[in-house]
Amino acid sequence: MSYQLRLHDLEEAHEILHQQVNNLQGNVHWNDYQLNQLKKEKLRIKDEIYRIQKLDQGPDPEDTDYYDSTETNDY
Repeated sequence: MSYQLRLHDLEEAHEILHQQVNNLQGNVHWNDYQLNQLKKEKLRIKDEIYRIQKLDQGPDPEDTDYYDSTETNDY
């Protein structure tokens, strides 16, 4: 599955969860456990969206964690 297709699917899932959270919070007798589960899943999806966006952009040359720290220069 391409990054763009996966990203699109995740964004749709995130929006659906957002609507479910809002609907649940609008209910007078909302369930704390169910609300927390929806929010955790929403956050997990948001994190995955962020990771895919970073992968799609390629490595950041400013990111020191990207480079292999085992390389040494013998000058």
